[in-house]
Amino acid sequence: MTRMYSHMEDIYFETAEMIENDLISAAMFILLFILFISYAKITLFELGIFYILFRLFLFGLEEYKKYNKDLKAYEDELNDYGDDADDEGEDNGEDGENGEDGEDGSYDLLNFELKELKMKKKE
Repeated sequence: MTRMYSHMEDIYFETAEMIENDLISAAMFILLFILFISYAKITLFELGIFYILFRLFLFGLEEYKKYNKDLKAYEDELNDYGDDADDEGEDNGEDGENGEDGEDGSYDLLNFELKELKMKKKE
């Protein structure tokens, strides 16, 4: 449950950041439209190029904020090939305290011991 809440919280904050960036870029676009197009000092083509450059700047700023303090996370993301199934299996084998997965292993062990006791009683 906590893992799901944390994931949803991350999605919420990422979405809020993206909306904030879109609002900033829209405000800049509107200001440029009012200032320059109404006075015929800049063309729509030049304005479009400026908008694209501004969006690239915002993207770079977002990446910088994301990885400013955590260079290891940046390197991990660059080296992540999307093979999460293998990572989860390795993590479960290394740690004995993995929450649900650790509990499942202990239940299997208890069931096995219970079956052994039943077999001994039958003999």
